[in-house]
Amino acid sequence: MDGTLTQAHIPFDIMRSRTAIPVGDLFTVMESCWTGPTSEQQIKDAMTVILEMEATAALEVSGKEGLLELLQLIKDLKVPLALVTRNTTHSVDAFFRLVGEEWRAVFSQVLTREFKYVKPDRRLLQHVAQEWGMEPSRLLMIGDSFEDVECGNSAGTASCLIAGGGNEKPGSGVTAPAGAIPTFAVQSLPELARRLREAGATGSSPAHSGAHHSDGGGPSSSSSAAGTGTAAGTAAAAATAEGHGLSMGWMAKLAAGQPLPAAGAPPPGLQFYDWLLAAGALSVAECSFPRMGRAAGGLATCQTPARTHQAPARRALLAGSRVAHLGCGPAALSKLLASQGMQVVGVDSDVSAARKRGLSAEPFRGAPFSLGSLQGLSHHNPFDTVLIYGKEMPDDQQLAWWSPDSLRETRSVLPATGGWLAAQVPLPSGVNPATVLQSLRDSGWALKDSWVGNVAEFGGEAQSEQLYLRVAAWSIQQ
Repeated sequence: MDGTLTQAHIPFDIMRSRTAIPVGDLFTVMESCWTGPTSEQQIKDAMTVILEMEATAALEVSGKEGLLELLQLIKDLKVPLALVTRNTTHSVDAFFRLVGEEWRAVFSQVLTREFKYVKPDRRLLQHVAQEWGMEPSRLLMIGDSFEDVECGNSAGTASCLIAGGGNEKPGSGVTAPAGAIPTFAVQSLPELARRLREAGATGSSPAHSGAHHSDGGGPSSSSSAAGTGTAAGTAAAAATAEGHGLSMGWMAKLAAGQPLPAAGAPPPGLQFYDWLLAAGALSVAECSFPRMGRAAGGLATCQTPARTHQAPARRALLAGSRVAHLGCGPAALSKLLASQGMQVVGVDSDVSAARKRGLSAEPFRGAPFSLGSLQGLSHHNPFDTVLIYGKEMPDDQQLAWWSPDSLRETRSVLPATGGWLAAQVPLPSGVNPATVLQSLRDSGWALKDSWVGNVAEFGGEAQSEQLYLRVAAWSIQQ
């Protein structure tokens, strides 16, 4: 809520210092990077600090300018509204004491971090949409941080960034990474209310709105989501009136044949990711932060016990696949996987972008995809899946990843009992996809699914003539 609906009273610079997390989303760092023998105690200690500082901030909570006027507008427009936050129930109660308990009924859904899905997990807003019986493209996610926008964009909602909060504070010099560019931004709640009021006056069909606040990658956040009606959106609702800066999510634009600019676009590789889920090469966790849920009393997002009748390997999958993402680049796809409870380690020649997003990452040792290039993963082994998403892969790597030596190196980080190789890579000119698939078979991989075709990426790129190969293969021998 801090930074979106209320003034941010948490000194996040001090929180980062006390938790020893200088960069990246706090929850993502704890879940993805703290994996050693003392990690559970590290998480408990950090969450103790976070809870203490949140409790202090709750005593000083104050509303942002225009908050009550915006809530009244949403109420008058009769648009469904939800609050999704990484704050605790205690902090939410403090918010309603501030604005008045009568406003609690305006929010048809209030989901705190005790809920199983937490930002930036797209399942959070998919759940909100399902409860309202509507498509995610009819929702608007409103928040003040990258995690808010990532949540909305990956779920298919429109997204609105409230400037000046979270990790978007003026003068911070932080550029929104891929998948975290909002559909539109406003400078204040009064500006948002004006846009909603104007959209309502046009009779445009409203979109749902969800306002979420991450406080610069911090734990506390709140969102509101509004459902479609005959008028417009709500405190986070959007209408389809493009002229007023309000828009529907990218899925509706795609269905309508509209161009898909970078603003509001999901992370690159989302279609590939969904394809892999359907193929069984990736498994999401039953909650957003399974390791933190076990270790941190302040985060009750993963209380579902493992089903003890299952084999140990399957019980481990309840926490999501362990993924080595080779060629992770800006790490937008890595962050998407991590947000759904997967344990992801990014690998690239330069892993600074992945680490800035709070993800665990290791550089290639020597030439990418050569023998020995994955030695930095030795202390992370074994992985369930090796993922290669080659949208920006250099020409030499397009030829290298399916060579016998590279495939041998890939298998070295998978269990002896087998594991997945999942790839979407451009096909170099003159290379027959059958040649690539045969190389995999000859190197001991069983092809489970494959696809060759053009890929229409989001972010304003038209479908090109470049052919891509998608493959999901299982390692069958060592």
